[in-house]
Amino acid sequence: MDSSIEAAVTRSSRPQVEADSGDLHCGGLKESSEMSSVSELVDEVMSVAVCATSSDQLRQISPPKGLEEMDNEDLSFSRPSSFLLYRSPTMPVGRTHQKRPDELVAVRLLKSRSSLLEHFTLDTLRAATEEFDDNCRIGSGRFGSVYRGTLPDGREVAIKRAKSWNRDIEMAFNSEMIALARASHENIVCLLGCCSESGECVLVSELMINGTLYDQLHKRSPMAAPVLWWRGRLTIALHAARGIEYMHVHTVPPIIHRDIKSANILLGNLWIAKVTNLGQSSVLNPLDDNGDNPQKQWGTAGYKDPEYYRLQHMMDKSDVYSFGVVLLELMSGCHVVQRYAESVMPKNIVDFAVPHIVADDVARVLDPRLPTPTSHEAEALAYVGYLAADCVGPIGHERPSMTEVVDALERAVAACSTPPVSP
Repeated sequence: MDSSIEAAVTRSSRPQVEADSGDLHCGGLKESSEMSSVSELVDEVMSVAVCATSSDQLRQISPPKGLEEMDNEDLSFSRPSSFLLYRSPTMPVGRTHQKRPDELVAVRLLKSRSSLLEHFTLDTLRAATEEFDDNCRIGSGRFGSVYRGTLPDGREVAIKRAKSWNRDIEMAFNSEMIALARASHENIVCLLGCCSESGECVLVSELMINGTLYDQLHKRSPMAAPVLWWRGRLTIALHAARGIEYMHVHTVPPIIHRDIKSANILLGNLWIAKVTNLGQSSVLNPLDDNGDNPQKQWGTAGYKDPEYYRLQHMMDKSDVYSFGVVLLELMSGCHVVQRYAESVMPKNIVDFAVPHIVADDVARVLDPRLPTPTSHEAEALAYVGYLAADCVGPIGHERPSMTEVVDALERAVAACSTPPVSP
């Protein structure tokens, strides 16, 4: 084994992962104190994003190279420490709108510049969903319902309709529309267009035919084949991680999702996983130290970064925490909060799983509905367990970045399809 690898394996001190948010460039975004209204903030974000796009400054980032192209010759599968591109420290040795404008801010801005987004009429969307019939509804959330619809040209789409209008709805509509318009990546749901007329807020996006990861794990019986084998589950995790990494690293300014959970990971054709529901997303602005509105509750219970309750500030590492919970959910098949065999009261999945992982007993965490993992699958799962434990660590700046998470998952997926290396 290479001497540098030996050193990494034997070190006993926990390395400190520096917070990288201070190095993020905000592309000229004003400090929040300079902005007098929500409209001004949205306008500023759109100006930066559209300007960058029009001058070809936003790079089109392709996802990491295919797993089949990865060089596995240097991998040793004798212990979890073989995955060394990410070394796990856990591994053993403003103003409000009083009246709804005729047209939402985001819609006006997108119409005022060249945009590939379509602007649908309400009549078209009513016809596509049979007047928003309950039989066409495929999901619902805090801001409204999602319907399956067929457009006049035959395209099948997902149509997200706000339940009513208020300031939170408008903010969510603007945030999701702007974020999706900027974040073009194969692991982020593609926004096709919108409708803002007659008091309606409607988004139209690509249809993901296999539903949410949450439904596949907890509601489908029997589960679909790709969720019934370990490599399939880790591949889904990898796809979602790539989408989140793109928002954190490759959008200008960076985007924090703020509500990563299995219900916000959709599964499409060929079981490609994509991140959705960016209605709570926020631009990451390192110049703003004022934190979030303490009255505003972002995220979902069980997935939310506990550090947020102490600091009242959401950062990119908050998404990392939430994704770590999703990793534990994928590995265990458990709900985020449930009653476990050894507990009288319900437990959070973090409190249940992490002690077993740290004790090098990942097998206690694994979903019993799946086949017993092979030796190389077991090693990859142990490594992903350590990775998940790091993601849900209590101190935000010590968590891995999403780039490190993606790198680790790529190697874990490759290990699941590669036989162990002979000694």
